[in-house]
Amino acid sequence: MGHRRKFLRSGTGRCLVLVACLSLAAAGVSALGAEPPGERLLRILDASTGKPKATFRVEVARTVQEQVRGLQGRDGLEPGRGMLFLYPKAAPRSFWMKDVAFHIDLVFADGEGRITEVLEDLRPCVGPVMRCPSYRSGSPARYALELAAGQADAHGLGPGDRLELAP
Repeated sequence: MGHRRKFLRSGTGRCLVLVACLSLAAAGVSALGAEPPGERLLRILDASTGKPKATFRVEVARTVQEQVRGLQGRDGLEPGRGMLFLYPKAAPRSFWMKDVAFHIDLVFADGEGRITEVLEDLRPCVGPVMRCPSYRSGSPARYALELAAGQADAHGLGPGDRLELAP
């Protein structure tokens, strides 16, 4: 035990411990992905031309906790803003509007980022949880985008358009 303490107190020992800690931290960051948390720019590209139709500043919900919380407890979403839900793989998705105080548009996209479905003007749920409707994707989705109601129509978003998240 004494030998280990002497080693850790030495300059070489401290340096090796620091290198080990930094290596573990870097491994953890790369395992989680290099994408920074917080807000990102999301472009929607036209299905036929590939040109941008719209750009939104989105919060990215990656963790289960962020996805469960979603837009709950907020007063609204400004035009040009949204929340993007990222899932590890495409699967059927279901959303509800419990404790969301405003109408939204909900856009589902497949594993390639192609929009498969746009649900417009979804109403919030006030009242008992059992009365909240679920809004389901019609096909497996890897991405879901929540926007202020009317934004999908205002920008002409539709099936085949593609999501592109800026680095």
